[in-house]
Amino acid sequence: MRALPAPLPPVPGLPRFTGGAVGYLGYDLVRTVERLPHAPADTLGVPDAIMMIADTLVILDNLFGRAIVVANVEVAPGAPPAERLRLYDAAVARVDDMVERLGQQHNLAPLALRNGLPSPPLATDSRYPRAAFERDVARVLEYVGAGDTFQTVLSRRQEAAGAVDPLLLYRYLRALNPAPYLYYLGLDDFALVGSSPEVLVRVTGDEVTVRPIAGTAHRGRTPETDDILAKALREDAKEVAEHRMLVDLGRNDVGRVAVYGSVRVTELLAVERYSHVQHLVPMRAPWDTSDGARATSTPPSPFAARWCGRTGWWCRPVLGSWPTLIRRASSTRRRQRPRPCSAPSHWRRRVTNEVSPASIFSACV
Repeated sequence: MRALPAPLPPVPGLPRFTGGAVGYLGYDLVRTVERLPHAPADTLGVPDAIMMIADTLVILDNLFGRAIVVANVEVAPGAPPAERLRLYDAAVARVDDMVERLGQQHNLAPLALRNGLPSPPLATDSRYPRAAFERDVARVLEYVGAGDTFQTVLSRRQEAAGAVDPLLLYRYLRALNPAPYLYYLGLDDFALVGSSPEVLVRVTGDEVTVRPIAGTAHRGRTPETDDILAKALREDAKEVAEHRMLVDLGRNDVGRVAVYGSVRVTELLAVERYSHVQHLVPMRAPWDTSDGARATSTPPSPFAARWCGRTGWWCRPVLGSWPTLIRRASSTRRRQRPRPCSAPSHWRRRVTNEVSPASIFSACV
């Protein structure tokens, strides 16, 4: 990631990300930087991390109902004007081709939902039997009581055999569990689909934002019930303790690379509401640092990184955003490992066009 050069200056009307690395960092990537015992068996055979270089993007702007096509051009240092013009014309052709394809009608079959759930339901199974899972939960509670751990997250993977369309799975997630960070990564050999409300880390210039979510309550059927549940959430000793613990972990992690005295928490215990639940969050919790690059390349504490997988994008080491994979699904097509990607050496040009393809938005869900 450090090899990616500085991005082009921001263009008014475009989002922060207009090209660069997109991918995921797996849970066990922490083992490359920390010495941890008892590595679990790899039963999926997928890489711990994959980053793709996105040079042509379609950016959907749901607020204004438009799509922006962006093409980045790799220009070698000292390239003659004729070569620069050729690369520019090729990028324009890519944009024009994408705009034409976006203008075509794309009709997706409507989702089959019954009582708010997929119909027919997807049959799943787990290699971690429920009885064993409950027994291990009881053991964790004993460890907490003995002071051996603050928090342990046990993951119970569910598996479904047969053909599963990962894009259809994404559409169901979008309809049933909308969140700020919905993602679908379609790779050569498998796909990663998920929905997360949480920003693990965001770096912009010399400012690092860490926004841990901990503390959860159901949504109420009425605004009044919502407020009652939110008040109970803020007054729950266990939920508040968990939230403060994660905020403290995040503060300590960023403090390892930040200028002394610049780390601050501006507000605690705010309640943020989503489709099904409401969470405790630090309302606006930026941690300023003059070393944003090291903040993103340094993983969270060993304790946290054991269970925080991430998807996200990276334009260069001082611009990036990574949500936490709280709930995610993967679909494996074959067992081969995808080929590694290499980053281009220089980004020097950007070509954009704007189109308003109604079919894109009507076909999303």
